[in-house]
Amino acid sequence: MGYDNTRRDFLKVSFIFTAGTILLPLNVFSKTQFSHEERILLGIEKPDDLTSGAFLLRKEAGEAFAKMQAAAKENGIAMYSQSSYRSFNRQMGIWERKFNLYAAKKMKEDDICAKITEYSTIPGTSRHHWGTDLDIIDSAHRLPSNPLSEGHFLGNGVYSKLYKWMKVHANSFGFYEVYTNVENRKGFKFEPWHWSYAPLSVPMLKDFLKIKGHDELNKDFFKKYIAEHLLDINPVLLPK
Repeated sequence: MGYDNTRRDFLKVSFIFTAGTILLPLNVFSKTQFSHEERILLGIEKPDDLTSGAFLLRKEAGEAFAKMQAAAKENGIAMYSQSSYRSFNRQMGIWERKFNLYAAKKMKEDDICAKITEYSTIPGTSRHHWGTDLDIIDSAHRLPSNPLSEGHFLGNGVYSKLYKWMKVHANSFGFYEVYTNVENRKGFKFEPWHWSYAPLSVPMLKDFLKIKGHDELNKDFFKKYIAEHLLDINPVLLPK
């Protein structure tokens, strides 16, 4: 979808957080004063060098991932990207689907949003918008009903060999685990499938944090959201 369609979609929805104390009118992220680079960071426009094919990454990240795939293949691992680049609209669809699912169960709105943000980002704030991050599985195995589940990557899980290999070798290709299994880490839960190409994602996070317009949202909520969900991650992936 184009920018105009994105803007119309923004105006259709508001998300209510923490007992109604935050309204996220999505036209905050559709303002025309954002530069091309800022709209890329927000997922409104695609990166100029986005690859095509089975996975969508920026050119440099895609080339590094291809090399990592080849190395993993030599060890009997068919590394596959379950999810890579996502547009704002795609993230919006994930959010709306989950919101409607939990709303049908009569959950309160603040509980719904807390539940969603265990694993899914607010549209406009996803690392998947950048073309640097991807969710990785091993396609040599039959796809489980819920492939992106912690248990598949640990112990004797179907993707445990992949995860062990990634922990040893991924950094040498520039990829780092984002949401680590570290005690007392806040924000998104442990995601052993989510890896980021640091040479590009670190400066992109730095640029994202400079975008003006976040102050139009509820300051208390968004300040906490940034501190916990966007910045309480693998320290290697934080800007210096």
